[in-house]
Amino acid sequence: MGKKNLMLQQHHGVFLCADSLHEAFDDVYYLEKAAAIQLKAMAGGREPVEVTDETMEFTKSQFWKTRAADTRMHFDAAAGIFPAPASKCIR
Repeated sequence: MGKKNLMLQQHHGVFLCADSLHEAFDDVYYLEKAAAIQLKAMAGGREPVEVTDETMEFTKSQFWKTRAADTRMHFDAAAGIFPAPASKCIR
């Protein structure tokens, strides 16, 4: 996969590498959200708006500052909505 940590496989789903379960959960969660948003946007029939390289770099720099703490909080919050015993599987 080279420098990438996520791969979409046609008819097979997602292959993901992450440093922790929390980061893997976060990546898959936001991938699904982004895909849903893209499908809704495409259904509207308008051309997509390209994000500039400057905006991507700024967003990436903000994202990585707090990634470890953010992914842990996101996972813990989501784990709280799962029925027992799944919420006790990984901590």
